[in-house]
Amino acid sequence: MAEKSVAIVGAGPAGLIAARKLQALTPFKFTIFEKSERVGGLWDRESFIHPEMMTNFCRFTATFSDFAWENVDLGRPAPVYPQAWMVEKYLKGYGKLIPDECYEFQTCVTRVDREGEMWKVCSTKDGVEKTRYFDFLIVATGYLQHPKELRCEIEPSIKTNPLFPVPILHSTKYRTLEQIVPLDERSHDISRTILVIGGSHSGADIASLIAHQASDARWGPNGNESFGGVKIVHVGMNVLLPIPGMVWDKTATHVSMHPLEFTLCERSTREPEPLTFSFAPASIQENQILLFYYKEIIEGGAGDLDFTEKLPANVALGDRYYQCVQDGRIQLIPGAVTRLDKGKTPATITARVKGKDGTDIAIDDITAVINATGFNSAGSLTFLADDIKARLEFDPTNTRLPAVLNASYMSQNPSIPSLALLGFVPVNWGIIEMQMRAVANRWTARPFAEDAAHVAALGTHMRHIQAALRDPARRDEIPQFLFGDYLGLMEQAARELDMEQIPNTNSAFTGFFCSARFIGPGETKREALTTMHAVQQLREDIERRNPLLAYVAFTGLMGRWTSAAYDVAAHPRRPTAPGFDLEYVVVISGGAGGESTLVARYTEVAYAVTLWATAHRGSLVTGPLICTLPVDRDANGEVATPAGTFVYHVDFRGSRLGGFRVTRRGAGAADETYVFRRPEGRG
Repeated sequence: MAEKSVAIVGAGPAGLIAARKLQALTPFKFTIFEKSERVGGLWDRESFIHPEMMTNFCRFTATFSDFAWENVDLGRPAPVYPQAWMVEKYLKGYGKLIPDECYEFQTCVTRVDREGEMWKVCSTKDGVEKTRYFDFLIVATGYLQHPKELRCEIEPSIKTNPLFPVPILHSTKYRTLEQIVPLDERSHDISRTILVIGGSHSGADIASLIAHQASDARWGPNGNESFGGVKIVHVGMNVLLPIPGMVWDKTATHVSMHPLEFTLCERSTREPEPLTFSFAPASIQENQILLFYYKEIIEGGAGDLDFTEKLPANVALGDRYYQCVQDGRIQLIPGAVTRLDKGKTPATITARVKGKDGTDIAIDDITAVINATGFNSAGSLTFLADDIKARLEFDPTNTRLPAVLNASYMSQNPSIPSLALLGFVPVNWGIIEMQMRAVANRWTARPFAEDAAHVAALGTHMRHIQAALRDPARRDEIPQFLFGDYLGLMEQAARELDMEQIPNTNSAFTGFFCSARFIGPGETKREALTTMHAVQQLREDIERRNPLLAYVAFTGLMGRWTSAAYDVAAHPRRPTAPGFDLEYVVVISGGAGGESTLVARYTEVAYAVTLWATAHRGSLVTGPLICTLPVDRDANGEVATPAGTFVYHVDFRGSRLGGFRVTRRGAGAADETYVFRRPEGRG
């Protein structure tokens, strides 16, 4: 029998997973078509994600079962939440496990059609067209390839004038502050308002990145005071809950912090019997439960929760964004931008916003606009022939769910069994691995127990969501994550694919779920064991000495704090020395000494917070080390410095820093205690 062949379109995470599972589970030969020069897809440095962006998922979620992060040389251990450039390096290491001859780089697939029982794939490279035939086709281009245009009205004189002085660009095109904030040599704050449009992950990521770049431009070693007036206004319709990456573990008997996924992906949060992937339209009741759940994690209680909210909440994961909102560096306005006009002053724009309550809001003096409204996933299927798209129930106007993919864990349409679209419905890497295992089983005629009634029900639900997405009046039916039951899908897939489970506890019904927890027939588990060991090590570390308290305290320090005698302001900047993950310039004012400047640094390798002098009074250049600031398991610390001995306690409110208390022990004099809280109206 002739050897079967597979065409894989795309060398991002989904394409690499497809190739690795074909290597491990089938005798097929395959060719990977990639339009760029290298693997990585969205994570490539020349693609859409800024290299400095923090991931929205921890490294245990952003991993493949057959490749542990320990294989990647970052010059240091991988942090819990990697940056995009680290993920790119991870993917490049993974891509090296695939033979070079399987790749066709700088090759663009222009059209795919069916010819008999074969897939006819037309491509171009260096202007040369080529046609080849394959038994199977995998589309791994992803759903984040075609940025959406702004849907608001734009005054024609802005739209048609390429020299209009206010830049308007998509978030994928943004890299440096100089693109939107020109340097001004004057040494005083100059007010600049950056408008970010789009109330989900893209908007939160880019808003926080700009806020940190602006702070670095002002407070870096060569800081310029003219960057101190940068303000970011972020507009989105749904309730946006900024959630830190490290959160309060409310099940612990003491104050404890762990990665958010250790809560969201914890098996014991669900019923003990085997799970089945669940799906349903959003509802007011479900939305209220979700709002309460996240508010409790973040705040330690419901706080100012609006139980009348009808639209599903959007969550934005990331410590940068969360802290920038807490500090007021990012102002959130719930609503939709309806129009951009010339501003009241030259070289500005005025944005018209329809608030959630129906009121009209004007945002004046805008000096740059960032479009972060996301992507049109329908654009990733343009090369498929019309009859193929018709069988996929393709809707070109549906930017989020243009096709019905209800088989093989949302990667196939039953009407075209030789075609798979991996990662096309927004899912994480672990689910894409499950998808490809199912596809490999189907294509090699191995028994596969996917429930037919469940497949049919999922198809009906997808058509319902497609209809809701087409109808603005049904926005309350559309959740942020269209298919968010990660635990249910992973467990159902593992059960139906007859996979071995590597629990990181004594029970299959407890512990953290990630791709490394499940190993299929024919797959080796050495790498998965390495990852699961790292998960267990972190868990034991948290239980033994609670090191992430230092991280949460440090990230939470950003911004302004006040006591009866002193004010403290912590301004983030890029670390100015190797080996450090985070850095602040800390300005202390008040008391008899006037204003002083220090530098605070955090390194995740040692979970250590250190305090450094500056080169001289008022300098932004780091000087000698003053001390290391321990934070023990009970959020207390004590340190001896040249200025005396200080005892402190960190007060957490849920997952955030609620305040801190510092006592200076007097030498023969009375102790002095200062309690720091956010100024009124902050936090």
